[in-house]
Amino acid sequence: MPKTKTRKKPDAVYVIRDWAEADEGLRAVALHERRIGQINAILDAKIDALRTQAAEQIEPHASHIRSTEDALQHFVASKIKELEDKDGRRSRELNHGAVGFRKTPPAVRGIPRDRGKLAELIANLRRRRLHECIAVEEKVLKSRLAELDDGRLSALGLRRVQDDEFYYELREDGVIDS
Repeated sequence: MPKTKTRKKPDAVYVIRDWAEADEGLRAVALHERRIGQINAILDAKIDALRTQAAEQIEPHASHIRSTEDALQHFVASKIKELEDKDGRRSRELNHGAVGFRKTPPAVRGIPRDRGKLAELIANLRRRRLHECIAVEEKVLKSRLAELDDGRLSALGLRRVQDDEFYYELREDGVIDS
């Protein structure tokens, strides 16, 4: 049998007929936003308390895991000769898991963080024609496009659009909870 969506009554349509009702609508929005803010503040406080409580309960377990991992690593490093098998793997299966060492993927080290040294490296890569090692990101600068006149924008297949966008601002002062 196909799943059907749960039926739901549509929200009531709110019609504003004059400026006084528009003002009352703004007051209602401000009140509801204030109540939502209060509810979210209570929720955040409860979540923070639960996180603190969970962190306190987790810490002894996490500490034990860290110290056991360190001890396992030191022990297995001291027994590395016993680990190597004929396939070149360096691991050992135990009742509750496996321990060992594996090769990590090769990584390039020594790429400078200093801008000047990084620029030297990039120039050196260009001199050696290693352009595939240099990432060049091309992107359209909307701020520069906005400076162009309409004729140039049209030649590029673009157009300038400016819309009226509805907004409202709430005054928090003077809104009385009822």
